Amino acid sequence: MVQAQEKITYDFTVDILSGSLKGRQFTGFFTYDSSALQGEEEETIKAEEVEFNYLSQYRRENPGPNLIFKRGNFQRMVWVDGKQTERFGFNGGFNRRQFCRASEVFIREGKDYFGYLDRYTYVDGAGVITYVKRDSVLLGDRKNPESGDHPGDSTTVTEIPSAVLLRCEKISGKLRIRVISEGYNRDVNVQFPRSIREVGALYVVDEVELSSNGKFYRTVGQIRRLVLPEDITTDH
Repeated sequence: MVQAQEKITYDFTVDILSGSLKGRQFTGFFTYDSSALQGEEEETIKAEEVEFNYLSQYRRENPGPNLIFKRGNFQRMVWVDGKQTERFGFNGGFNRRQFCRASEVFIREGKDYFGYLDRYTYVDGAGVITYVKRDSVLLGDRKNPESGDHPGDSTTVTEIPSAVLLRCEKISGKLRIRVISEGYNRDVNVQFPRSIREVGALYVVDEVELSSNGKFYRTVGQIRRLVLPEDITTDH
């Protein structure tokens, strides 16, 4: 029996931590056909479509960048591209030892990274990548989560699970994500996709980890929107 084709889409965000673009954020997405996966320990398939809004817009269709999976679960994208003055790499195209700054230690430790060159083709800086599966993020109305008002609607999370709870707050005119679970520093921002931030919204993730410089948290695992009955409070 032929496995039914199912197109999966991931949005990704690149937050630049070092170099001339430090502090900037770039976004994109990719799609793939899940029927191409065999569920092996580790396998690589090609993205069917990818778009990256970098300094210029880059869009590729079949065959696109390599997507790495482990037992059917997405792990990372490997993509090297860009015109000569804007060369960049997602988990490729660089020797990890080229990144020597303190903020880049995660690259030397073997973790996922985004690297880029300056216009003169010297290694300029790096950033971290956040992936969000579109059908795992609920963007619906908290009072009516099944209203379907937003195209990104999916399964509704109605209970606080044994995970880390986050809240979007407006601080100094900007939307910030803070951890509100006990045991974490609530004054530290969480690295989070801007496209799904909504003031007052609650989210759950598997865990968060503190960046190497101690200035922000990174999410680990899928991001889900939390919808609670009106009479439940999340303040501790």
